[in-house]
Amino acid sequence: MNKAKGARNRTVEDCDFGRPRNSGGEEMKRSIVATAAVIILAFTVFPALVTAATVEPIDAQSETGKTYGEWSANWWQYVLSIPAADNPLFDPTGAKCTPQDPSSPVFFLVGSFGGPVTRNQCTVPAGKYLFFPLLNNIFARTEAHETEDFMRNRLTGFIKSIRELHASIDGVPVGGLDGPLSPYRTVSPAFYVTLPEGNIFGLDAGTTLFSVADGVFVMIKPLSQGHHTINFGGVAGAFTVDVTYDPLTAQ
Repeated sequence: MNKAKGARNRTVEDCDFGRPRNSGGEEMKRSIVATAAVIILAFTVFPALVTAATVEPIDAQSETGKTYGEWSANWWQYVLSIPAADNPLFDPTGAKCTPQDPSSPVFFLVGSFGGPVTRNQCTVPAGKYLFFPLLNNIFARTEAHETEDFMRNRLTGFIKSIRELHASIDGVPVGGLDGPLSPYRTVSPAFYVTLPEGNIFGLDAGTTLFSVADGVFVMIKPLSQGHHTINFGGVAGAFTVDVTYDPLTAQ
């Protein structure tokens, strides 16, 4: 707190409220009133910051059995295992958000290949954590000379261009997203994907690719049963994502 020039520190006991200072019970009453006034002022001027019920990256392994990075590799394996015709990335309705592994404690939501989309037919299990990317990218090796370091470096430009990250759950924002330095920045371990017939890369069915991924993900705690709204996205270079699930039904 800034103080006027020449002012000394003041405490509750210095306040006389325009009356002579008394001793005993009257003095104690005024002190209690002054203290209460200070507390009320503090809550008025500095309200508590409300944020959505997320699982912080440092807590993900203890709560779900895997790190954000490991879940991001699983997210890509899930998405790339689905043919383009049935892939939830291309689904404008959200109806194709299932099925997923029933034994997993985490359920994946997907973004889009750019631009705004509102999905209103996605149903998720009420008891599962939800994990989704605000912005993400993958490098899948197709040339033998491409080392893991080379692949990760190729993703760096995308990450550095990230800005305008946002996410909210039922209108409550997720705090601390802050661009490429976000604490939700998620770097995957190296992993493999095996592509199905009609995959989104247009490669032969059964092709297995060594891959790495990078991006910004958020995990939220299980939702109560009923209808919810989730919105998320961001900007990377000229690429924009703005995805809304409304309603998202948890049951």
